[in-house]
Amino acid sequence: MPRHLETITQSRLFVEPWLKPATSRLPGVNLLNWDDWLLVDDAFDQQMEYRDHLLSEKRAEVFVSNPIAEGAKKELLRKICNNLDSKQGYTVTSGRVTRPDGITVPLEDDDALVTAGRLVQQDFCLLERGEHEHILRAGVLCFPSSWRLAEKIDKPMSAIHIPVQSYSPELAKRVQRIFDNIGENNPVWRANYLYYATANLFQPNRESGIDSKTGNWVRVERQSLVYLPESKYLAFGIHTHVVPISSFSAEEKKVFLEAWGNHKHYAVSGSA
Repeated sequence: MPRHLETITQSRLFVEPWLKPATSRLPGVNLLNWDDWLLVDDAFDQQMEYRDHLLSEKRAEVFVSNPIAEGAKKELLRKICNNLDSKQGYTVTSGRVTRPDGITVPLEDDDALVTAGRLVQQDFCLLERGEHEHILRAGVLCFPSSWRLAEKIDKPMSAIHIPVQSYSPELAKRVQRIFDNIGENNPVWRANYLYYATANLFQPNRESGIDSKTGNWVRVERQSLVYLPESKYLAFGIHTHVVPISSFSAEEKKVFLEAWGNHKHYAVSGSA
């Protein structure tokens, strides 16, 4: 891996979820503005370079798909392109999209979900409504936070969250009610936060023993849930932000560490 991609950071966090009740409570879901669905921040160029690298060199680790999700993948790609058509920095034409970093991505030369993962900074997981829960059917996950797509594919939400101590049956029911109420016109977002010893965005393995002395990097996942009406799937998006804890003031660091101490048992998995 190119060494310059091991440490990619933003100049600031889009959201600090531990500071406000609307984002700190579980599950902390808020209505999403369509203009904010697909963010472009100051880490765009490097994050997209890393995504291209991972999808080329570690494709089997960052992309998994059940064939039954084919329609949902194509529907998501169309929805992304429609959104990017009016977003500054992008040029969307028939059959291709040029990103803000100048890279042009063909729309029909690869799997639709892989293509989606090369257009924006978000990772995407596609969830099908099962008999009782939503089930993970496909994903492009370039920036995992302590989990692997291959271990979660075709599993329902409760099984996906088995390592997460506070994903209780009661919380699972609340989450499922939220999922069931998401429609075409009411997408939602939430945020998760983690503390890491290293900044590398590709973190399929759980780091252990992180505390106030070994932690160096604050990682915030700004997660979105968008309904795809044709396939009736949900698209779960993950936009990852990383900043050094050294950029916090002493008081900001104290507040974060107190919140993280209470939160870390929930934030075992990036899917939480």
